[in-house]
Amino acid sequence: MVGPLLAATALLLAPNASASPAAHPSIDTVFASLQKVRDFHDASISPDGRRAAWSSKLPDKEGRERLGAISIVELTSGSGTPRRLSAASDGKPRRELEPVFSPDGRSIAFLSDAARKDQLQVYVAPSSEGPARELTKVKGQLQELRWAPQHSWRELRDPVAN
Repeated sequence: MVGPLLAATALLLAPNASASPAAHPSIDTVFASLQKVRDFHDASISPDGRRAAWSSKLPDKEGRERLGAISIVELTSGSGTPRRLSAASDGKPRRELEPVFSPDGRSIAFLSDAARKDQLQVYVAPSSEGPARELTKVKGQLQELRWAPQHSWRELRDPVAN
């Protein structure tokens, strides 16, 4: 009994002599596939679990991934189609990142340089849909957005000073 079982196993594990070798994709095909890969950053889920937001990098005119787009999706709708969240009124790509839902889930804050290139500001928009409004007009670096427990932006802290 062991002999036929070993023979059957050997036949299953042996390479198929009639099979042709797998074709290797061209280097151009490999690079084209790699160009389609996207990195997702700053993922955020609303407190009620109904929405998710994230940012992904976009290439600028020189091909460098310096710009960012924020996407938001309704997790309970069934469609799962993300929509773009942006402070830019002209539809052009900007550097937009770090979406953060408010504690009640009705708003989402994010950073954008829509008002002035390379100067991030804090924006807030309804998480359901609607235009974003600028909350700050600062010079310098902004990063790591967090909502205050009172659901407001009355307190902005310098992470280096604290």
